[in-house]
Amino acid sequence: METPSRKARRAAAAIQRQAKTPSKPQAVLYTRFSSTKQNELSAEDQLALNRNTAERQDFDVAGELKDCALSGRTHLRSPPGISALKAFVDANDVQVLVVESVDRLGRRAADIANLASWFESRGVELWASNGGRIDWKLVPSLGAVAELQSRETGDKTRRGGASATKNGRVAAGVAYGYCVIHGLKGEVNRAVVPEEARVVRRIFSDYAAGMSARSIADALNSEGIPSPKGGTWNDSTIRGNAKKRDGMLCNEAYVGLIVYGRNELHRDPDTGNRLSRPGSAEDIVTGERPELQIADDATWNEVQDRLEATREHFVGQEKDPTTNPLNTVHRAKYLVARLLTCGCCGGGYTIVGKDRYGCFTHRSKGASVCKNGKTVSRFRIEERVLRHVRRGLITPGLAEAFATEATRLLAAHKAEAQTQISNLAPNLAKVERRIKSLLDQIEDDPRPSLLDRLGKRETERDELRAHIASQAATRPRPMAHTPEDLRAIYADQVRRLDTLLAGPGHVIEANELLRHLIARVVLPPDPEAPDGLAVELQGDLS
Repeated sequence: METPSRKARRAAAAIQRQAKTPSKPQAVLYTRFSSTKQNELSAEDQLALNRNTAERQDFDVAGELKDCALSGRTHLRSPPGISALKAFVDANDVQVLVVESVDRLGRRAADIANLASWFESRGVELWASNGGRIDWKLVPSLGAVAELQSRETGDKTRRGGASATKNGRVAAGVAYGYCVIHGLKGEVNRAVVPEEARVVRRIFSDYAAGMSARSIADALNSEGIPSPKGGTWNDSTIRGNAKKRDGMLCNEAYVGLIVYGRNELHRDPDTGNRLSRPGSAEDIVTGERPELQIADDATWNEVQDRLEATREHFVGQEKDPTTNPLNTVHRAKYLVARLLTCGCCGGGYTIVGKDRYGCFTHRSKGASVCKNGKTVSRFRIEERVLRHVRRGLITPGLAEAFATEATRLLAAHKAEAQTQISNLAPNLAKVERRIKSLLDQIEDDPRPSLLDRLGKRETERDELRAHIASQAATRPRPMAHTPEDLRAIYADQVRRLDTLLAGPGHVIEANELLRHLIARVVLPPDPEAPDGLAVELQGDLS
């Protein structure tokens, strides 16, 4: 049987095959190196390798992007290079992505799988300098291998650190009072720095004698002694965190005991941020190095006894949420919380005593860093700030804006109520017509079914009448206020601002409202001002 010849043409605008014009594929090069401890030239070396790959494959390099000192375990939303890479691909006709290896894209299988899907949907090919062209379908599997290798590297690092600690070598960072020395395996790799050791012994002695960590920091700052990072001392540097067992006063190296695994580092899968948690007792490894001891045993024990007593005191308070001093640290407990700023150092003014604000920097680092020791009653500063806010709100322009907005809202409310009544009226008329029809039918044939329907319609009619009556009752009366009346109402409400905002159930909302109106409240010392502090508002109401 002969096949009939087809006379139908192709659909309109059908794609016609055309001869390919010879052109170089556009490629983008991406590189990443993981740690600040790695040489920055690592990125340049990777780029050089990628350039050679592009040249051999006859690619035209359209752009080069990189992430420096960024772990591959960091979530792909975070690296600026990856974000820029996606934006570059979307904005340009890129056909090829060149990397040194798949693990340069990341070391989390889930992230690499998402990234593979993204590039594949854009028609971008993947080339690895050490592996040639790679199908995107294989990339998730390779990403899983990269993540496994990353985890194994972490396990090997921890195993090596534990082994070094058992052999008397410090596997962690360099603590204040020590420096690094390079010796043979099994030999100590730290040495005591005499000048810093004297500061360490002084800190332990002062704390054992009853000085607070804050007072010790203040004294060191006033004498110009640099902190471990070269700046000013802070009380938390000395005291540390009781749960994490960090801080100078908890560093067991000062009594010749090397500790490894005291804290465990994990990475948040959502943000990529590193999280520090106390290590379990069975994972903590210790090693003895008496030659590294700086503080004597007796002083060390006195310090630990005092730290333990302090910790037990606060743990007891934590059992009662009403007495825990830290239970509301993340919420605005007071009206002007997080708005007050020291006019001397720029630090925050926080609650430093019972209902009193003071400079946090002065309190934590001492007068050598900030000389502003002025404190002020919470109630006094709230009243003074609100007075400035009232003064900033009572202006002709804002009063006129209030009157205009109030007029608009009242008119809109009236129109909305009228619309609702207008919408209900046809429904009521329809139901009443049905009731009349049912009554006519019942006169000729009073069946029970008709009587039942009549009862339902009468109920529906009564509900509609009640609804319309309710809407009519709540309709705003014709506005009797003139614009002058509305401006007077606005001024009265502003004068009552302290009463409106200071209610115990509205503190959090009131604080957020003030933060929209005020950027910050600066409190510079001023002997002629009330409470010895001037009040300067910065922001929309300044």
